[in-house]
Amino acid sequence: MKMKRNDLYGSSSVVAILICCLLAPFIYAQSGWIQQQSLNMSLNAIQTMRNDQGEILGYVVGNQNYVAQLTNAGYQWTRLPVPDSAFIFNNLHFVTPSLGWVVGNRGAIYQTNDGGTSWTYRNRNSANNQKYTTAELIACAFYQINASTFTGWVAGSSGQIWKSVDAGENWFKDNLNRSTTNEITETIYDLTLIGLQVGYAVASQGKIFRTNTINTGWLEEAAPTNNVLSAFSLFDRTTAWIAGENGTILYSSSLPGNWTTIAPDTLTVDINGIAHLTKSEAYVVGDGGLVLHTADAGKNWRSFHLGAKNLHEVFALDPDNIWIVGQNGANFYSEGTIAFGANPITANERLPVGTRRKISFVTTFNSRIDIDFDDGTGWSPIPDAQNLVASTGEFDWTIPNRPSLTCRLRIRSTAKSQVRPVVSETFHIPDPQKPVITIDTTGIQAQKGQNFVLPPATITDNNAVSAFLFYRSGGDSGYREKVLDKIGVSLFQDTIFAHEGNDFAIDERGLEFYIRAVDASPDANDTTFGTPGNPIYVPVRLTSFQNDVLRSDPNNGGDGEIYQMITIPYKLDDDNIKKTLEDDLGSYDPHQWRLWFWLTEEARYGEFTKTDIGAFTQGKSFWLASTKDKFFSDAGQSYKPDTVNISLRPGWNQIGHPFAFPVRVEDILAATADAAGVSDIYGYSNKWGEPVPTLERGKGYFIQNRRTADLVLTIPPVATTLSKSSKPEITFLKEGWHIQLCVQAERAIDDYNFIGAHQSSTAEWDQYDQPEPPPPPGEYVSLSFPHHDWQTFPDEYTTDFRSASVEAEVWNVNIAGNLTGAATKLEARGLESLPREFTAFLLDEKLGFAQNLREKPDYTFVLPRNHKELKVVIGKADLIQQNYLPNRQTPIAYGLSPNFPNPFNFATAIGFGLPSANVVTLQVYDMLGREIRTLVRNRDMAPGFHVEVWDGKDRNGATVASGVYFYRLRAVGFSQIRKMLLVRNTP
Repeated sequence: MKMKRNDLYGSSSVVAILICCLLAPFIYAQSGWIQQQSLNMSLNAIQTMRNDQGEILGYVVGNQNYVAQLTNAGYQWTRLPVPDSAFIFNNLHFVTPSLGWVVGNRGAIYQTNDGGTSWTYRNRNSANNQKYTTAELIACAFYQINASTFTGWVAGSSGQIWKSVDAGENWFKDNLNRSTTNEITETIYDLTLIGLQVGYAVASQGKIFRTNTINTGWLEEAAPTNNVLSAFSLFDRTTAWIAGENGTILYSSSLPGNWTTIAPDTLTVDINGIAHLTKSEAYVVGDGGLVLHTADAGKNWRSFHLGAKNLHEVFALDPDNIWIVGQNGANFYSEGTIAFGANPITANERLPVGTRRKISFVTTFNSRIDIDFDDGTGWSPIPDAQNLVASTGEFDWTIPNRPSLTCRLRIRSTAKSQVRPVVSETFHIPDPQKPVITIDTTGIQAQKGQNFVLPPATITDNNAVSAFLFYRSGGDSGYREKVLDKIGVSLFQDTIFAHEGNDFAIDERGLEFYIRAVDASPDANDTTFGTPGNPIYVPVRLTSFQNDVLRSDPNNGGDGEIYQMITIPYKLDDDNIKKTLEDDLGSYDPHQWRLWFWLTEEARYGEFTKTDIGAFTQGKSFWLASTKDKFFSDAGQSYKPDTVNISLRPGWNQIGHPFAFPVRVEDILAATADAAGVSDIYGYSNKWGEPVPTLERGKGYFIQNRRTADLVLTIPPVATTLSKSSKPEITFLKEGWHIQLCVQAERAIDDYNFIGAHQSSTAEWDQYDQPEPPPPPGEYVSLSFPHHDWQTFPDEYTTDFRSASVEAEVWNVNIAGNLTGAATKLEARGLESLPREFTAFLLDEKLGFAQNLREKPDYTFVLPRNHKELKVVIGKADLIQQNYLPNRQTPIAYGLSPNFPNPFNFATAIGFGLPSANVVTLQVYDMLGREIRTLVRNRDMAPGFHVEVWDGKDRNGATVASGVYFYRLRAVGFSQIRKMLLVRNTP
């Protein structure tokens, strides 16, 4: 039994052939065949392809050392001079018209690079000049990786499988059955590659093997037969056919595996070759000249015989070009030629009415040409093309006055009805008249939360018209689509519903739409009212806006202050601040609500009752504190989602997000001409945090213009789905080391402060140094790193990174706030990221105090009226001790320092020194000697300087009255008392 090889995935030309097969529509196959050559030896395999000029050529191999090249669609056979070292060639594979391999008995492997003019013997080990194998080779398959690299297999008797990764120059054995861990011993009759990843092989005893080229060896798939499997035909990565002895035909549409027997029940002859045309259409050939054809994946078969000789292989280049070869020189070609000629109709070609077009044809039968329009009337004759004699010719065709979207030409035989007609590509006969859309949008407006009825659209044309509505919320990049309802002869209308799922609503975002009308012309005439890039804007009318703002108490006393920056994301009918707020929050009362705005040029806040700070306009935000939920009941309409340019003065600017949908900061910086001139953008939520990734509706932000002149910030109307909770990636925290410094005074917090080392950082400003935004107008505490001496962007910074190569560095720390006298806690986090040989010290030079942060990472002090200056020193311990701590050794004697400040209002710091480790108690007493508070009780403390803070409260947490108080330090062998004065502010 001689087996065929199917066309394989391997070269651009072969892939192109496969694509043609996949796309060809099914038409029941023709029944006539032509024998092309008279030969006296057995032909075992054939392969054809098209060259770059579209000409068909191919190759055929057989017994008696026979290899021939086929040209002129196989009508001309030229025997090729292969060296006489093998008497039988069983198979071949060409990956290009020039490059291919043939294999045969006695281990014959030959390669040609010039289309068969010369051949190179490839079964020779260059290391020892010995043959790799002497087995009969029956199958081969190669795959082209790139212009010069090929990989593939040859296989044959006794399970011989050899693999090459260098176009056949060297081979290694690859016949491991990974399912059994034994070597394959069954004869391999066909091989197929699926790209570079997967290969299939079929063999005797019903064996089907699959391999992944990354892993050496083959996995065995279950097969519903024990018969010899002769041929494998691959349609795509999920669909394939297998043929074999005793009428075996297998099919799978869900590779890998899942093989089903599809042969007719009465079929018993050996099936030797199989070739697919489509996913469901295939030819099989076998003994006794049998040819079978199915168009429905084996549900039904049509059979005929081409003589009585055994047929070995069928090769289908496309439905018009099919070859069969076999025993005693049997060779057949699908009968006849009928085709359009050198200048065929091209896909979607436009042929205007009345123009002339030359139509060429090639036919071996008397034929005719018909035309099919898209009006359902079927094929119509073309005058002057009904009696074409068998020839190669052309005729001048005048395009008829029948506008059509999808026209086709068909050439068919008038002499032999069994010959399959050929249909041209689809082309257009265009209608020059386009639809005209008229719609009155004067005063068009939608209402928030209500359905919007589109004004009636009048659409006229000389053809039937379909109309489509495309609509979206402001800022969206894509459109929703619906077919417009036809309510009259030329009238169209529809409704956009107020809510459609979670991602669309008629609300503050506004509404945009455009209409597209398409008639039955070849060009579909794509007339639009509005365009995707410039849609019709429908303002949405609003009567209120619920803003996501915290409830707070603006009173300086009581529970403290909570502030939020707000903006109103729609255009108010009356944008006066006083009117907008007082009708919802009541008359201005600083104990009920307050409003501020940052005055950039003056670097301070202005309160709306004392300063003209403008109005509620797009792009502007305000600080608001209120005891009420923020529900604004003022009427207005949505802003049109056009690009907004905000002018930034030098310094910090307070801005409002101009849209009612979120916009990525990344998109804003990409649209801003001088993005390098602005800082990151900061939002405030009870504290300053890391820069925001997204501007949210109704929110205000701070941004710094680093230039000395005005700068324009461009905010594009491009909505994002980025989650509000998403945080930007802080890239400078990924390398080197860093410490986070957090400060808290009562409820005021500032914890976004980082110092550290980075390999790309410099001594002065770089991208890892972020500025400190202005404090909020209420209670606050702020930690920053002052760098007013820098040449570039002198300022206060919230992040300060230095070069990773420095062995010791000093960071000046400035802590400010308006909670004067409050106990304030500074905490260092992330000390574990420091290099092992580094230590970190906190220096309070005013108190002559140094603290090792690795031993105690927090430090409590009293917030002074102006600001607190500290230093953080980090580096190698010996360098710090030598250069930064010469006067801060262990005290030589016990001592209790005067408290600071004194007198004090809210809190005071008490310092003391210990020359050696001791057990310490520190207590506060009133004038009568009663214990008010124990700050330290019997605590083991190390030698050095220490600081404790008293917040003016007793042991129960109650605030004590103004007056004189005493504090006493007791240690083993030491006791000392000092006096302090608490002065409470009077209302």
